[in-house]
Amino acid sequence: AEVDPTYLCSILCGLIKKDYLAFHVVNIPSPGGSRWQLYVHAYHILVLLVSYQQTFGQAMKGRAMKDDLLACFRKGLVSKWRNLTRPCIYALRLCCLEMQQPITRMLPHILNDLNKISSKSSLAIPILELLSGLIRIPKLYANFTEDHYK
Repeated sequence: AEVDPTYLCSILCGLIKKDYLAFHVVNIPSPGGSRWQLYVHAYHILVLLVSYQQTFGQAMKGRAMKDDLLACFRKGLVSKWRNLTRPCIYALRLCCLEMQQPITRMLPHILNDLNKISSKSSLAIPILELLSGLIRIPKLYANFTEDHYK
């Protein structure tokens, strides 16, 4: 059976954004199974779905789906589960290449979220890699105002 990437993305984003994944999923397999691992697996699937973003369409539904995907990655950046932060940083790096319009809209918020976690030394290299990737795509920050640079 085929799985529709748009449907899978909407289900996972809905579960993550509303924190249903942690509280409404029952019967988690016991060998190594825990609630935070559900989130880790869900985020890894979302990272893979970034490459399917063209199937989301260009209409309002497609735009909303891409925004939801980015909102999930932003939520993962500041999550209480540390294991989510690094995959979310790499996912945002991929989104900079694959989904430039939504990234352009959300970039000030993403940078604000990165500022919240920048004190963690274990994340310094992934954050610097993301920022060095951003600097190579000037159209992502072309609309920045003076306030954004502060």
